[in-house]
Amino acid sequence: MEETKMKERVASQQAKSLFIGIGGGGTNSLKNFAAWGARDCLVINTDRESLEAASFCRTLRIGSIKKGGTKGDPIIGHMAAIKALARIRKELAGYSSIFIVAGLGGGTGSGAGPVVLQEALKQAKTVMAAVTLPFSFESSSRNRIAKDSLARMQKLHPDILVLSNDLLMDLANKSASREDVFALADREAFMEITRKNG
Repeated sequence: MEETKMKERVASQQAKSLFIGIGGGGTNSLKNFAAWGARDCLVINTDRESLEAASFCRTLRIGSIKKGGTKGDPIIGHMAAIKALARIRKELAGYSSIFIVAGLGGGTGSGAGPVVLQEALKQAKTVMAAVTLPFSFESSSRNRIAKDSLARMQKLHPDILVLSNDLLMDLANKSASREDVFALADREAFMEITRKNG
């Protein structure tokens, strides 16, 4: 029932709304968004194999890496987005509302996320972004990368929905799987986006 209401809410929104998933985490989130009614979706990623599996929406491959994406390096993700800026700009053109979702801590979401956000802010009247932060038990490097990227994004757009995997794990329950937590994060983000745009 709740899922049906979400689909109806999305269907009632303006046609010129674009949902963007950046990196592996953003791709996974966008798959759920599409199932819940998001119609115009774009995945931006450096990982060719991940993009090939994203048959539910349009895709934009950035960077020239043949396999494995950025290997967790946000500098590579950032440079890939900068080099593909003209193509990103073309994909975003003409939309009045743009919604961005990314998992921070890896290379593409953390590196390309701020670049895509900055371009979205130049083009659309309404821009929203939702990001997830790594579990605290993940590597200190992933957590540092996530915090650095979040800080860059918040300088561009302070009103970013930040979802902590640790807090979501507590909400779900201690026995919840990572997949359950990620699905909960996606639902929270999607409901907040559609509520504010409804």
